[in-house]
Amino acid sequence: MRQCNRCPHYSSISPPRWQVNVSPAHHSTLSPSLRHTHSHPPHPLSIHPCSMHDAVVSELFACALRHPKIQSVLRYNQRGVGRSSGSKLLNLTGQQDALDLPHILNFLDSQLDWQKDKKVIVIGYSWGACLASYALNQLHNSSSNAGSSSLSSVSSIHAWIGVSFPLGNMSNFILKSQQLLDTVLSSSNKIPRLLVMGDVDQFVSSEEAVVGLVEKSGGRRLLEDDSFTTINKSARTEIVNSNSGELSIRVFRGNDHFWLQDCNRMVCYVLDWGVLRCEGK
Repeated sequence: MRQCNRCPHYSSISPPRWQVNVSPAHHSTLSPSLRHTHSHPPHPLSIHPCSMHDAVVSELFACALRHPKIQSVLRYNQRGVGRSSGSKLLNLTGQQDALDLPHILNFLDSQLDWQKDKKVIVIGYSWGACLASYALNQLHNSSSNAGSSSLSSVSSIHAWIGVSFPLGNMSNFILKSQQLLDTVLSSSNKIPRLLVMGDVDQFVSSEEAVVGLVEKSGGRRLLEDDSFTTINKSARTEIVNSNSGELSIRVFRGNDHFWLQDCNRMVCYVLDWGVLRCEGK
């Protein structure tokens, strides 16, 4: 994986405040790990032989740990994966995994009791992006269930990022991923949302189709550089205000679903985007 030259701090070895791999309360404890090497690209969907140690997820995790403006990082195995209990075969569409999200967010919230202004970035890769879409639903529901302890920490979410959202015909048939993407596109809250994809993703029908869905929903395509500005706008276009309920998509040329070409560059991009949104920029 190539190192992103514009983000030298990602290669720093300074330790973070804390790091954790976690499972929900009904799961067993998971052993921590930062990096994992695969002889072939795995798929992060839990029915395949993979885990939170997927290569792309590991890159996101490791780089987030080294980011100077990210305080804490959490990742976890879904049900039936690794040491997490439950069945992955009986949980194909992720409805059971979705029930774990409030507990995971509450766990993170409990670890940050010392911090008054808590801001959380939710990042999902591939099937994880589909699963992360449930967080937007829960955020919407929290507005009408303010007293619910299971939703008490959802309001800390300040940015949502979906990497390589699977939208091919087979993915939609098995995972109902189109319905989950609709949740992201039609979200009524003001959380900034970013979709990131490679232009040769094997699990997407076509780049144009996905970009078209985003634009039809009022979203914007971003320039293929590191400026976070909208395509087809002047060079003076400012970064979109995070308070506007921003919806954006960024396409990386020459990359497929597994990011063998520009994984680190993509990771640098999404982390910086998320931090800027948390800072209100």
